[in-house]
Amino acid sequence: MSASRPAAGAEVLERLLLPEEAAKILNLSLSWLAKARMDGTGPEFVKFGRTVRYSQPSLLKFIQEQRRMNTDYGE
Repeated sequence: MSASRPAAGAEVLERLLLPEEAAKILNLSLSWLAKARMDGTGPEFVKFGRTVRYSQPSLLKFIQEQRRMNTDYGE
């Protein structure tokens, strides 16, 4: 029996990022992320009690959703 083998199903779990890591990836401040969590305009996040984490796919989805063809805000 190999001790280095992950438990069944563990390979489907992804590493969740700290807000500091997400802010660095997005090149945004921690306070911007906190405000965006409050008003619902930021990337999706996971919350465990008071602990906030971000998945890499949610950051990528957020980046893709910010793409614009012009500066018209009246979408």
